[in-house]
Amino acid sequence: MLSTTSKDQKHLFSSYRALGLVTNHVPCILRIHQRHSSHLLLTAIGKVFHAYRLNTLQVLLVSDAHPEDIQVLASNSRLVFAAAGSTIYVYRRVFHLHQTLTDHKSDIKHLLPFGDEHLVSVDESNTLRVWDIQSGSVYLSLEFNTQNFHITSLLHPATYVNKLLVTSRQDDGPIKFAAKNPSKRLKSSPYATAHSFSLCGISFDSLNTRLISCDSNGNIKLWRLKTKTLISSSSIINQENSDEKITITKMIVHRDSGLIALAFNDYTIKIFDFDTMTCKCIRTFKTNSHKEEITALAFMPDARWLLSTSLDKTMRIWDIPSGQLIDTIEFDQAIITIAVSPNGDMLATGHTDALGVYLWSNRSMYDSSIIRTTNDVDNQELLVGDFQSAEQISKNLLTLSTLPESKWKNLLVLDTIRQRNKPKEAINIPKQAPFFLPTVSNLRGFVFINPDDEDEKNKKQSRIHQIQKFLHESSLTNFLDRQKASSTLSIDVISHLKDLGMAKIEYELRCLSPEQGGSLERMFKFIDILNQALDEKQNYDLVSSYLALFIQLHGTSFIWKNDELIEQIRKIQLKQKETWLNIQRQLNTSIALVKYIKSVTTI
Repeated sequence: MLSTTSKDQKHLFSSYRALGLVTNHVPCILRIHQRHSSHLLLTAIGKVFHAYRLNTLQVLLVSDAHPEDIQVLASNSRLVFAAAGSTIYVYRRVFHLHQTLTDHKSDIKHLLPFGDEHLVSVDESNTLRVWDIQSGSVYLSLEFNTQNFHITSLLHPATYVNKLLVTSRQDDGPIKFAAKNPSKRLKSSPYATAHSFSLCGISFDSLNTRLISCDSNGNIKLWRLKTKTLISSSSIINQENSDEKITITKMIVHRDSGLIALAFNDYTIKIFDFDTMTCKCIRTFKTNSHKEEITALAFMPDARWLLSTSLDKTMRIWDIPSGQLIDTIEFDQAIITIAVSPNGDMLATGHTDALGVYLWSNRSMYDSSIIRTTNDVDNQELLVGDFQSAEQISKNLLTLSTLPESKWKNLLVLDTIRQRNKPKEAINIPKQAPFFLPTVSNLRGFVFINPDDEDEKNKKQSRIHQIQKFLHESSLTNFLDRQKASSTLSIDVISHLKDLGMAKIEYELRCLSPEQGGSLERMFKFIDILNQALDEKQNYDLVSSYLALFIQLHGTSFIWKNDELIEQIRKIQLKQKETWLNIQRQLNTSIALVKYIKSVTTI
């Protein structure tokens, strides 16, 4: 079992298990067992191949021995293809030899199933053949000049029906595509002037509409596949101010975020954003970098970490947002390739002089104690008080009172609430005590009455003045009389009403009427206060409720009999409606924009 040589065991990745210690350099393939609905892993071992059931990682079967070592494995939905020497062996049901294809003259190095009816193969002599699987005959044969186009890989994009991507490693830098058309011919559509230097990386974007290519001289180009046109080109290496020749050795693309990671021969790693037309460099990792050639790069699925490996037998983990190194893991053998699982919980590595694939678990997924910070400096605790938001963030915003709805929502239905809470049986009034002290109530409580003093006052006052004793002034009317007109009067009055219950608020507003001890002047003053509150755009919910209650209490009995009051009420209602419509338009615009973004389809 491969192990790390670091003394610190608190690394971000820990050893999990090793796979394929009985396999070789031939890439394994994954297929589905249709009868048992299970996944099978096929891997070559010399002249035979093994089939493993993934859920148990146990050997399911071993094929018969071939005359020569297996160089390539491939499969489609029905068949398994194994290339040994210049012969292609076709297996049905994994273990049953169905047919052999023997038209190649050299050893086969590439296989690619093209649907369920065709198979594409390339041999060492740079000859490409398309086979009809059902008949076993050659459908098409093409020979490429090794000097001009030395085939290195085949690819059939999932979204393309009749296109085959063929890449080469020639030094002049062109990118070529091969397409299968209805006339049963393969055409080559070259980008003749794509690059002037050898390619070091090529990748599609997340929508399979653009192609990103990079050469060793630092030229990154973005191509539109449909029109075969160059979208943008950027040169990221300045050779004039450098004493040594700087070249790019590795490239990897994170499709979801639009980031490109490049490794240079001076052991520097840079990250670029290819979604921008200028391909801007956003991070450079040079400090604490590798000491030897970088062999592999990998992004984490969320594009927060970048993993790099080198021949110096180390793997370094870089934090992209902060641009700092957060972990270094040393191994017994150098890593030559790495891969990260789609959810980021597992890491697979391949090492020099090692047959197996080694799996490492991401400890940060289940152990928060090993999550590394990007700053090693001891931070002193900073005492920060609770955040106090301003009562009104901006004059352009509508501010609510933040009071619970029970404080204002039911002001207009208090009569209904009283009727519902009315006792079903009459209240029994206790018998009056044989003695009592005459009292009268006021705002401060009850005051004892002196009968002798009352007799003296009754002689001096008329009958009309005696009626005023039954008209009690409320706290709101007293508050309005004491306060002078100012810019904060509306805030003071609203704050006073906030502390009252709903029944008390109704009583206070009812007492504004001249019939209840108020006056016309006080009613106008209260309307002006509500108008001022609307201008300040504060406590909009309370102001609307108080205005509606004021109209309900005094509308039919007093307001509609006074033209001046009617005019004031109409003005404040228009202002209230205009304020709300402005907010409603902005809300509708925001909702429409969000719905459009969620439903839009990018072409």
